[in-house]
Amino acid sequence: MKTCTPAFPKARLAAAAGLALALCYSTLAAAEVKGNVTYQGKTWNAADAIAYENFMGVVLAFSKLPWDRGAWADDGVFDEADVYGVQNKAIEPFFTIEIRTDGTYKQHQMKQDRFAPGEGQSDAGAPALKLQQHSPARVAGTFKFTDEAYKVDLSFDLNVLKDKAVLPFPGTPLAADGGAPGKALLATLAAAASGDIKQILALSPPDKRAQMQAASQKPDFAKLLAMQKAMTPTGIKISGGSALADRAWVNFAGASEGKPMTGTAMMFRADGQWYLRSLKTKQ
Repeated sequence: MKTCTPAFPKARLAAAAGLALALCYSTLAAAEVKGNVTYQGKTWNAADAIAYENFMGVVLAFSKLPWDRGAWADDGVFDEADVYGVQNKAIEPFFTIEIRTDGTYKQHQMKQDRFAPGEGQSDAGAPALKLQQHSPARVAGTFKFTDEAYKVDLSFDLNVLKDKAVLPFPGTPLAADGGAPGKALLATLAAAASGDIKQILALSPPDKRAQMQAASQKPDFAKLLAMQKAMTPTGIKISGGSALADRAWVNFAGASEGKPMTGTAMMFRADGQWYLRSLKTKQ
């Protein structure tokens, strides 16, 4: 798998960013969780949870907001950085319980930054953790704990995500031709390959058109269009994908610089029209 950014010199990055089509070759359900967490007098209901593998064992993470699982899938694999908001930009603090490889309790705490110590960190919760299931693939049980800082009452049944696990794209399957997102992808790539600025503008997201128009006034804009044209995959054949609300992932095969490749286009919908956000390819 290959992820790349447009190969423009730094001095041209601002202009390149204006190219909405700049090609950055770059059915996950919410978990079963019930209960709430009170920390320092503030209570919230657990809306989402995840269990994931780390070097010590398994971490259970409970959040009052659903995680953006579509964003987790965008980069192809799951890792701890997803939980801490690298894909989600900013998240609320969440509650974690750490379990050792042998199934014994290690600690619990409020966390937001994986590089900083947790708040309310405690190793006193061993009696509160009751596991009905503990295996490399699944963990289920309850955690009921009260002290001066905490009052926690949670039940959970979670599949354990492996580090670097490949995640399926969420949502419902697209038709074999990619449906509306697939048609938008083909039109967008055709416009990029044409080098015609009018076609490119017509298929660019509304918030990027002004940037592109400004970039088109630069002396080296023609060179940027030529570079984009050279980077555009050719001979594209779509093989379905998945859609979730206003996002879609379209699978395709084609050629890049004369070599066969496959990939996924990340699409988004705005004002009823589908647009290309980025491409992820491998040769």
